[in-house]
Amino acid sequence: MEEKIILFYNQTYSEYWYFNSEDFPPGYTMARGMHLTEEADVVVFFLPTLKVHADLKKRPGQIWVGWSTECEQHYPQYEDPAIASLFDLRMGYYRDYDIFTPYVYPRYESFLRWRDGMHAKPGNIGMFISSPFNLSGRIDYLHELMQYIPIDSYGRQMNNCRLKRDFGPPSKKNAISGYKFTIAFENSIGRDYVTEKFYEPLIMGSVPIYLGAPNVDDYAPGEHCFINVRDYDSPKHLAEYLQELLENPEAYNAYFDWKRKPYKVGFQQLLRRVRKPLALRFVEAIEHYSSKLK
Repeated sequence: MEEKIILFYNQTYSEYWYFNSEDFPPGYTMARGMHLTEEADVVVFFLPTLKVHADLKKRPGQIWVGWSTECEQHYPQYEDPAIASLFDLRMGYYRDYDIFTPYVYPRYESFLRWRDGMHAKPGNIGMFISSPFNLSGRIDYLHELMQYIPIDSYGRQMNNCRLKRDFGPPSKKNAISGYKFTIAFENSIGRDYVTEKFYEPLIMGSVPIYLGAPNVDDYAPGEHCFINVRDYDSPKHLAEYLQELLENPEAYNAYFDWKRKPYKVGFQQLLRRVRKPLALRFVEAIEHYSSKLK
């Protein structure tokens, strides 16, 4: 049987790669690079880094997949009907996409139980923001919030602290575990766009202070597990509430009661949807689409 070629047309912007050749089942092989576009059976376009070429043509029988991991606010041109219609399938964090790839992973089922939040935390509020992307308005909000309450900022934005030893993500997570609260502000606001900024503090036993998706509750593993900026009419009022929690250990510790309870039904459903390896879910979507064309 001739193998079908799944081509990843352009690179992601991250060193982390979501797929490996060995992830795909027999009958499928993975390739990368624009030079194989004509030979490929399936072509995957990573939208955040895609530059559309006028001479890019779909070979008869090819399936094109539009893949996004960033909020579409950063590249609205791909929501234009003329361009969106080029893709047969969509892959991304939206729950109604053909291939659902949220920032939720099967390992979270156990990882979220790691720390109960009751361990000693010498810091009050920590922040790790380096990207200048600010479609959520987070930078202005934080500038005002920091006028009312101290925040230790380790990123390039509003930097006032440095890690003693910085080994990348492990050092960041270790630092988060030492703070009672962690700023978890998305770079843009969109439905279903709930990223690792929300989950890292939950895993490490810190309470996320969240600004982002209007339906973030649908992605929360438990009740009363985070602080939603939307619930406060100003940075000043949010700062006042945070100060109340810092002075009331019992009220603060209540933010970890969820760790000892079953996950919310909606979060359990999310875990079930991502339990199967991504490559297998990808192939199933391709085969389902192909069967409809026959």
